Amino acid sequence: MLIFLIGFLMGILSGLAIGGGTLLVPALIYLVGTEQHVAQGVSLAAFIPTAVVAVITHYRQGNVKIKLAFYLIIGSVGGAVIGSFLAHNLNARILKKIFGVFLIAMGIYEYMGKSKLARIKEMENNKGNTDLE
Repeated sequence: MLIFLIGFLMGILSGLAIGGGTLLVPALIYLVGTEQHVAQGVSLAAFIPTAVVAVITHYRQGNVKIKLAFYLIIGSVGGAVIGSFLAHNLNARILKKIFGVFLIAMGIYEYMGKSKLARIKEMENNKGNTDLE
């Protein structure tokens, strides 16, 4: 039941484009006792069907820019190969620390960057409104 609940919450976070791995990896490690490398691999494998469902839903809502996504896919595939090679060759302890630092850095960025992002979005919206007049 615990695994189902973790998966359910991961799906919600993935659908929100927050990233289910931010919950899944620590949950698998600390609640289930999975090793870091396995938790990251399971997270990536579980992400595939979740991402497909989320992409279809967002595409139907008009939220996917195909050209932008294509360029990101090209870069991310190369990065994924390099990242998985690095992760495989790192000690689990070091990998866990890197993952933790990343989560903390992203949390700080999200917390501090929201007001700046909101201002940029507002400027873009105002620019769009001016162009129509």
